[in-house]
Amino acid sequence: MNSNFLEKAGLRSCYKNQLKEGEKPSDIARICHVHRDCYIGINSLGEEVSLKLVGAALSAALENDFLPVVGDFVVTLENPLASFSSIVRILERENEIARHAAGKKQTLVSNIDGGLICTSLNQNFKVNRLQRFISLLRSSGVEPVVVLTKLDLYEGEIAIEDFVEELKCELKIDKVICLSFETGENLNQLRSLLSAGESYVLIGSSGVGKSTLTNFILGSDIQKTQAIRDSDGKGVHTTVSRSLHIHESGVIVDTPGMRGLMLVASSDELDESFSDVSELIAKCRFTNCTHQNEPGCMILGSLESGDLDSDRYANYLRMRKEALYLQRRSDQGAYSEQRNKWKKLSVQYRKGKKVNV
Repeated sequence: MNSNFLEKAGLRSCYKNQLKEGEKPSDIARICHVHRDCYIGINSLGEEVSLKLVGAALSAALENDFLPVVGDFVVTLENPLASFSSIVRILERENEIARHAAGKKQTLVSNIDGGLICTSLNQNFKVNRLQRFISLLRSSGVEPVVVLTKLDLYEGEIAIEDFVEELKCELKIDKVICLSFETGENLNQLRSLLSAGESYVLIGSSGVGKSTLTNFILGSDIQKTQAIRDSDGKGVHTTVSRSLHIHESGVIVDTPGMRGLMLVASSDELDESFSDVSELIAKCRFTNCTHQNEPGCMILGSLESGDLDSDRYANYLRMRKEALYLQRRSDQGAYSEQRNKWKKLSVQYRKGKKVNV
């Protein structure tokens, strides 16, 4: 059966090569929506299908804490007597974008090629928030692009072109575009970023225009939007779950606004996002420099000269502290898991039962 539609939806050889004997490309679906009791996927014919995890597949997913998320490619089995098809297994992900929420890792979306970080040029604009989103994407191997919406509301002291260049330098990022849905300015620049068959996730805070952006790319009002208050630029965003949309321009994944964002990035990945800071630290006279009062400290010297922005360095310290905290939590969790495993095996051994390591 022809799998052309799923190739339009991002299906590549790296996923098809995972098929086992007896499985066909037409058995693959891509997850578009996640509901409490089922999943909505798109199949090789471009049809929406209802999917469920049942039986052994559900037990394995729960045991391994590996449930399907938006963007996953799954192998399905049609149930002639049921209103849904069964998910046999999840194909190995090329990548996943995750954050820490309520003390545990939360995978948001998977199999993403590019990330569009949306923020508006009103009082909602915060560089520190952009740095967090950039680190989130880079830690997943996803190339970030900053999309500044509401260009018509920009009231900066310098020309917007100069503002963008300064922002690129500060964020260490190549692509920043500004646009306005009110005036239509620079909207074509957005389309030029997209490629057919590639998957893009839209992330950002509530009320910055992600759903409007999705509707523009898709050419229809797929995502509902609400008016934003002029007084504070805020409003109640109607996107309450992640959703995947397939278009000839590319695959778009819209996400709800993120109020809190705790990263799942390692210290090394954080150093990549803050390469200017990490390079200065490497040049300090002492390898154990605390950057407090040591002579020959490149951080202190750069802060004093203004070469390193104090707010950027403060944000680096906060995010590095967070990364180290999460690493400790992860190490402790892995240790506890192994300890409990061997404790159970020891009990089985003492009872004379067969032990499978």
